[in-house]
Amino acid sequence: IKAKEGASHELDFLFFGMARALGAEVSLVRATDRTDHYFDPRYLSLDQFDWTLVGVKAKGEPDEKLVFVDLGSGLPFGEIPWWLSGSRSLLAAPEGHRIVPLYPSDPKKNIRQTRARMSFNLGDMTASLSWTTDGAGQQGLKERWRLRGLGPEERQKELDSSCGAWGDLEISRAEAPRLHDLMASYHLECAGTRMNTNFHAGLGRYTFRLLGPWVEAAPRFTAPTRLQNAIFPFPGIESLTLDVRAPEGFVPEKVPPLPPLESPFGRYALSISATPEGYHVERLFAFTAIVVPPKDYDALRRFFTEVARADDTRLVFKRAAEP
Repeated sequence: IKAKEGASHELDFLFFGMARALGAEVSLVRATDRTDHYFDPRYLSLDQFDWTLVGVKAKGEPDEKLVFVDLGSGLPFGEIPWWLSGSRSLLAAPEGHRIVPLYPSDPKKNIRQTRARMSFNLGDMTASLSWTTDGAGQQGLKERWRLRGLGPEERQKELDSSCGAWGDLEISRAEAPRLHDLMASYHLECAGTRMNTNFHAGLGRYTFRLLGPWVEAAPRFTAPTRLQNAIFPFPGIESLTLDVRAPEGFVPEKVPPLPPLESPFGRYALSISATPEGYHVERLFAFTAIVVPPKDYDALRRFFTEVARADDTRLVFKRAAEP
């Protein structure tokens, strides 16, 4: 308390003591990283646990009212890292222990928003791109933790890779300026130049895909059947706003409207409109499932295939009519 800082478990114990002093019912909760293994009650060893949380509720309330707290995570009160949720945990109480579930967070709290701009340079036949990505809740949490733990050189390489520094994209800016603030959410700023656009002044019609490093492609499942559950990190929502400026002397063609995709696992919507400057694109992809059993695999696979097909929509510019 005097130093005004502490390790994650020290913050947990401080909160534990203060909550108990204020009259709450407080317990230590031991959890596992489900990306590695699950809690097995038959294995009588604390070695299987990776994490300590604090469970708090008003005295006399049922376990369904428990709020799980991880003060050192940088997440808001009542939120825990996604790799702990969706599984069981061990709650330690004076009268013994109980097995309690750790439920996934609300997808509406896990939102990733990307705003991107793109323009073509007729002089050198390149394209200039810039975008920012903001993640709330679980979105970007693990990436943010990883970046905080890297040295300057390794961190910059990771940032360049996150901004798409592969192939023909030359990165001029790749920054995450809020890393020093533990309580800040994920924020990434990117800019670069695409060198190979396959565009030249003699073209009468130019076509390109709207996807790029500013949006994460939907998962692809190629196997026709599946025997095990399909397990995902966390439910969440991704939104993209992309403005594309038409090359000089070109105008956008009208893109037929695409109906939204609805499924038990989420929703997808893509809106593309022609503007006086070029194209304005809005993409929304909400995925709300965390575990999909084998019996629903075929429907899940179809949903992702339809999303990928919509993401493959081409934007087309044509020569402007002579005045």
